[in-house]
Amino acid sequence: TRKTVQAMEVSTEEASLQRSEQLRELYESLSAGEANAQTRRPCAALSPEDLTESEWFYLLCVSFSFHPGVGLPGTAYARRQHFWLTGANEVDSKTFSRAILAKSAHIQTVVCIPVLEGVVELGTTDKMDEDLNFIQHIKSFFIEQQPPTA
Repeated sequence: TRKTVQAMEVSTEEASLQRSEQLRELYESLSAGEANAQTRRPCAALSPEDLTESEWFYLLCVSFSFHPGVGLPGTAYARRQHFWLTGANEVDSKTFSRAILAKSAHIQTVVCIPVLEGVVELGTTDKMDEDLNFIQHIKSFFIEQQPPTA
């Protein structure tokens, strides 16, 4: 059973943004503790049983943090170079610490791209070959979003 925010028809992009917002609210309510979650959660918010495997992967990964040099994101950050992992659901946990989660969510490709003072990590259920144009597009998006320094 899927809960929706509105009964009206919305574009795919709008639906995706609404779902992302619902996932963020669910993460916040779960991380705040179960006692507060019931009073804070709006009636249209997601419950854990509403999530797909990919959404569970996202929700669990939001709680991870990586020190420089640790895991794919931390290594990408420390080396200032991207990592493109195809077959993320098939590697061992020494290569990708969240491989078991990726397998359960059918995540096949994970990309970590160092930008500014952090790392953008993207994952997909599609098996994708490395695309340097995509990497450059992501980097330039974040550079363009950087406010000018005075």
